[in-house]
Amino acid sequence: MRLVDAARGYYSRAPWWVRRLVGRSLTLVPLRARLGRSYFDTLELVERGSRDPDFVREYRRDALREIISSCSASAHYSRVFAATPGGVDAATFDEGDLARLPILQKSDVRGHLEDFVTTDIKNLDMITTGGTSGIPTEFYLDSDRGPREWAFINHIWSKGGYRPGDRRAVLRGVWIRDAATQPWEFDPALNELRLSPFHMTPETLDLYLSLITKFSVRFIHGYPSAISILASRAIATGWDPPESLTGVLPISESMFDHQRCLCREAFPGVGILPFYGLSEKVAIAGESRTEEGVCEFEPLYGITELVDDEGVSIQMPGLRGRIVSTGLISRGMPLIRYDTDDMGTLVSPAMHSNGYRLAVKGIVSRWNQSYLVGKHGELISMAAINIHSTASVSVQEVQFYQDVAGEVTIYIVARSDYRDEDIEDYVSEIQKKVGTAVVFRAEVVDEIATTSRGKRRLVDQRLRIGPE
Repeated sequence: MRLVDAARGYYSRAPWWVRRLVGRSLTLVPLRARLGRSYFDTLELVERGSRDPDFVREYRRDALREIISSCSASAHYSRVFAATPGGVDAATFDEGDLARLPILQKSDVRGHLEDFVTTDIKNLDMITTGGTSGIPTEFYLDSDRGPREWAFINHIWSKGGYRPGDRRAVLRGVWIRDAATQPWEFDPALNELRLSPFHMTPETLDLYLSLITKFSVRFIHGYPSAISILASRAIATGWDPPESLTGVLPISESMFDHQRCLCREAFPGVGILPFYGLSEKVAIAGESRTEEGVCEFEPLYGITELVDDEGVSIQMPGLRGRIVSTGLISRGMPLIRYDTDDMGTLVSPAMHSNGYRLAVKGIVSRWNQSYLVGKHGELISMAAINIHSTASVSVQEVQFYQDVAGEVTIYIVARSDYRDEDIEDYVSEIQKKVGTAVVFRAEVVDEIATTSRGKRRLVDQRLRIGPE
């Protein structure tokens, strides 16, 4: 791992006091040096791929063969390849052969991480993601993936006018020290005005709008649910956006039509560019600049398919299916034909004529914009509470129950070897993220109640949300 890339990754994960000490000093370092060599190498590949379909085809073929070859070192894929009719030969493997392999489910991964690892585990980070089912899934990612992914994100955002280093107001689940008394902070090194999505009272929203003006923010970046709440307040108060404001960059949740309309009314004339991404780093897509609501998947990031109920790739536009993908940017724990649990409708399959950019509309995200309600009426998106750490190591299943504003019970089905301290750590991390808007308490239970369709809700919300 290059030194600059490692330093950048450490800074982004560093405690607040480290960032405060070195943040301003880093602004003196040229932007190119701060972004690092891996970023620019990846960006060069992405930009070449955007204009050269032949390069994309060859890159995907070579990357896929390297991944298949490395999988011979993993217990899981060794078993899968041995059971595949005709066997699996890395030297001749191509995208057409993916259909011969089974779709990988989260249940295949849970509790079996080491069976998938193909490299020294010291070079990997353990990540945890939840989902609407409330069942956490752990996996490993390459620890030096950050600059590569940032290159893809910047490439997607550039279609809306974003340039590396542009100032963003960030409304997502980042931790802010003393958020109860000051629910914002400015990170000079990353040029981010961080606004807590957990404290969205009218008074705080007015503060956020004034800060966006004061800091001459160019882009508002965060959860659509949080941005739309901010937009509603801007409309209600007649807020006048600063001339610097150029665009809105929604992430992590599906953006609904009414939210897009609110943003257009509140921030007239600015571009709105949602993108689709996953914690597992197997697929990423940006919205088409010519077809609203259509996402185009980046072909060098992952080999993404839309499949039917039988796991067969869908090729006919208009048909709906599940999104599965084989990740190409994080290879220490390969995820081949990984089922994302997300759904979409095919607009056009990946083919030479469109640069192998699979186009999908109507994506239903795992984060369905369920809300908790703070003690002052704040709406808190569950996307902001997703725990990406080992704090959930003993949590097998979880549900958030609320019938009183500002109070939430977390029902937890724990693993058999759990300790009380593990549950306390899990709740503590959530409490730290949300701050004082909601008080959480945990209750360990044997099972989570299901709906009539057998589904388990992540949020059992008994409070009325929205207009009467």
